[in-house]
Amino acid sequence: MSEYEIRCTSGVADVITARREGDSVKIRGSHQGEYAIDAFTDPDTARTFARGILVLADEIDGGEVAEEAPKRTPQVGDRVRILVDCPSGADVRTGEIHTVCEVDGRIVRVPGGGFRSMWHVSVEDVEIVDEPTPEPTSDPRAELITRADKVMESTGLDYTAADVIALARFLAGE
Repeated sequence: MSEYEIRCTSGVADVITARREGDSVKIRGSHQGEYAIDAFTDPDTARTFARGILVLADEIDGGEVAEEAPKRTPQVGDRVRILVDCPSGADVRTGEIHTVCEVDGRIVRVPGGGFRSMWHVSVEDVEIVDEPTPEPTSDPRAELITRADKVMESTGLDYTAADVIALARFLAGE
């Protein structure tokens, strides 16, 4: 059975408790550890009373601060912005945007450069980037270049424009 208790801030032996008793809410007050009063009320009246207490508390301190919604964990394929320089020793900088290529619990892996194929970065050190979806293009060559660029980027390796063009030609069947 649930019981809720509040103690007086100046007289810790003064207590009010609330609990269910049959179809009623029983509120009991005690002073200096001795029984003082019982009040029984229906659930609707108890709710109105409880809301009134919340209003009074809000008048005193401005109310509770709403908790921030939990942050979504990045998934493979999400674009993320790095929030700190060199998190966990990764050679990435604040503001850089990378595509997540693997997720392992609270760690995301993003393509690395140089001798590393991937950097391990904590999810606390990245934020998901909501980028607008590019407008579809009617130029098939531009679409091939875009596809080739995405493929090259997903490898995590350094590449040049010539590499992208070569891959676009390959995708076109040339």
